[in-house]
Amino acid sequence: MLSHELRTPLSPVLHAVALLKEDESCPPSIHETLETIRRNVQLEARLIDDLLDLARIRNGKLQLQIETVDAHDLLGRAVEICEADREARGLELDLTLGARGRCWRPIRRGSSRSSGT
Repeated sequence: MLSHELRTPLSPVLHAVALLKEDESCPPSIHETLETIRRNVQLEARLIDDLLDLARIRNGKLQLQIETVDAHDLLGRAVEICEADREARGLELDLTLGARGRCWRPIRRGSSRSSGT
C-alpha cells in the first residue's frame, strides 16, 4: 500500500515525458533533458522500492533466499544501468570478466576469510 502511494505521483511524470519524447518538433537538447528526467524518475522509483525492502527486512517481513548467481551477468546488468550516464560523461569502460567456476567460499564462524578456485 505504501509503495503505491509513494510511486503514484511518479507515473504522470513518466507519462508526460513519454508524450513529449514522441513530439518530433522538440529539439534534440529537449529530448536529452527528457531522457534525463525519465531515468531519474525511474531511479527514484527504484530507491523507494529499495527503502521499502529495507523496512520489510528490518521488521522481519521479508525473507531473503540465498542462491548461486552468475556474477558476470550481474556485473553486466549493472554496467548497462549506468551506460547512458557513462556515455553522457564521455567515460570509457573496459569490462573484462574472466572468472570461471566458483571463486569464493562461504565464511564460516571461527574461520578466516579465504578464496577458493
